[in-house]
Amino acid sequence: MPNYSKLLGKDLLVGQHHVQNHGGAAHCSRDFHEFCKEGYDYVCDTTEPTLHWSKDCGVMYYLSPAAGTGWHVYKYMLGQPPGDCKVGEHCHACADPPGKVSCTVKLHGGDCKEMAATPAEFGTNVSAPGMTKVSFI
Repeated sequence: MPNYSKLLGKDLLVGQHHVQNHGGAAHCSRDFHEFCKEGYDYVCDTTEPTLHWSKDCGVMYYLSPAAGTGWHVYKYMLGQPPGDCKVGEHCHACADPPGKVSCTVKLHGGDCKEMAATPAEFGTNVSAPGMTKVSFI
């Protein structure tokens, strides 16, 4: 999916929520739904521990890693989200989220390039059916 916001120089996701904008730094935005076709209960960024979505909340926060922040690992989890986390906020428990990994994607800050990764980087469920966006080397 092209990053139309970056191409046109304006945020086309008006009304949507971005977590990792870092004070106006360049960023990309990707809808987290496009990466995992399996069931999941919540989504965490484990690089900058942040809860992006929980089925109990209903508010959607786009995956929007800022330029200069490197690669971000996003885990789609089955189970209860960490109790001390609020959707859209940094949460230390998302660094190692509880539950079972359903899918994982790794995106580069600023341009949302997807990275090929080894299964060891993502845990045991990296070959889950429907995870079409991450390739393995």
